[in-house]
Amino acid sequence: MLSLVLALLAWLFFAFCYQGHLVYNQGLWLFLDTKEYFIDKVSHIGGLGDYIAIFLTQFNYWPLLGAAIIAVILGGIHFLLTLYIKKNGFARIWSQVALAVPFVLWILLCRKGELVTLPFGVLVAVALSLINLGNKKTSGLWLIILAAVLYFGFGLFPALTFFLLQVISYIPVKGEGLRSKKGLGFAVAAAIFVAGGFGVYKSADIGLEMDMRYTQAARNRDWTELIKYSQDKRLKRSAAMCNCVNLALANTIGGEGKSLLNSYALYSKEFGTGSLMLPEKYDQINACEILFNLGFISEARRCAFERLTSVSEDGYCGYWISRLAECALIDGHTELARKYLSILSHNFIYGYSARRLMAMSDDEIDGHFLYGRLRDMRITSNVSFQDRGLDFMLLAMLNEHQDNRMAMDYYVAFLNLSKNE
Repeated sequence: MLSLVLALLAWLFFAFCYQGHLVYNQGLWLFLDTKEYFIDKVSHIGGLGDYIAIFLTQFNYWPLLGAAIIAVILGGIHFLLTLYIKKNGFARIWSQVALAVPFVLWILLCRKGELVTLPFGVLVAVALSLINLGNKKTSGLWLIILAAVLYFGFGLFPALTFFLLQVISYIPVKGEGLRSKKGLGFAVAAAIFVAGGFGVYKSADIGLEMDMRYTQAARNRDWTELIKYSQDKRLKRSAAMCNCVNLALANTIGGEGKSLLNSYALYSKEFGTGSLMLPEKYDQINACEILFNLGFISEARRCAFERLTSVSEDGYCGYWISRLAECALIDGHTELARKYLSILSHNFIYGYSARRLMAMSDDEIDGHFLYGRLRDMRITSNVSFQDRGLDFMLLAMLNEHQDNRMAMDYYVAFLNLSKNE
C-alpha cells in the first residue's frame, strides 16, 4: 500500500509539477537504435545503466508517460525492499523505514538533466537480492559474480547496495516486540512522507521549471500558449519568460493584431534589453531560438554547435542536432543536413520527421512554411557578430533585408528599452 501511495505521489509531481524538466531532459539526450551506439555505451563502467536510462528518458516526450516510468521505478524499489524485509523475517517497521531510500532518489531526480540511471540500478540491485544464491558453497561465488555484473553494468552504488543487502540478510532476526506496534509504524511512515516531501519541495526548482516550459513552448512554436502565459499575473515573471513571450508576439504580427511593443515595456524596468534576448552565456537555448527566428541562421548554427560540444557528454543531443540539421537545410548545405538527419532517423521521437526532411527536394524546402521563409530572410553578408550587441546584429539584418518586420520591431524595442537602462 505504501509503495502504491509513493508511486502515485511521484507520478503527480513529475506529471503536473515538473513536466518541464522531463521534456527538457528528453531533448538533452538522444537514444539511437544502432549497434554502434549500444557498444559505445556499454563499453564503459555503468554504461548499461546509462543506455537503459537514456532509452527510458525518451518517453519524457509524453510527460504523463515519462512520469509514470519514474513512479514505477521509485514505487518498485520500495515494493521490492518490502519483499526483501519480509523474506528475511525482519520486523515490519523496517518497510516503513525503507521509504527513505526512494525519497532520496526522488530528490536527486529533481536536478536538471538527471537521468534515472541510479534509481534503475538500485531497482535491479534490490531485485537481485531477492534471488536465492544457493548453499554456502556457491552463494559466495554468486555474490561476487552478481556484484561484479552490477558494477560494470550500473556503477558502484548499485553494486554496493546489492552487497550490503546480502550482508544484512545474515544478521540474526530481532526486534519481535516492534511487530505489534502498528501505531509506531504509522508514525514512522508519516514522518518519512513529511520529511521526504519537504526534501523534494526544497530540491525542486519551480522557477527553472517554468522557464523550461516557456522554452519548450517556443521550441514548439506554440505562440498562443506563450501569450497566454504573459496574461496570467499569477505566474512569476523571469527574463526567460520575457524572451519567449516577446518572440511569440514578434511571430504573430498581423495574425492577432499585436505587436512586440505590447509586451516589452511591461518588463523594461526589471530586465531591460534582457527582456528581448539574453546573451548566450546566460541563456543559450532561448538565444539560439531567437536568432533562428530572426534569420541569423549562421549564428544559430554556431550557438547550437558550441552547445552540443560543451554540454553533451557523448555528442548526441536531440535538441541541438535537430537545430543543426534545420540550419543546414536553410543554408542549402544538403549533404551536411543529411548527415544530421541520418542520426536523428535512428531515434523513434525524431525519426519520422527526419526521414521526411531527408526526402524533401530543394524546391520543397523553398516552399516550406518555415524553412522557406527563413531561407529568404536569412542574412548572407560575411559579418562577425561575436561580442556584438543585439542592436548591431539587427542593423546588419535590416541593411540586407529592409522588409524583415520582426527585426525592425526588435530594433525599435531595443532602442526604447536601452533608454531605461
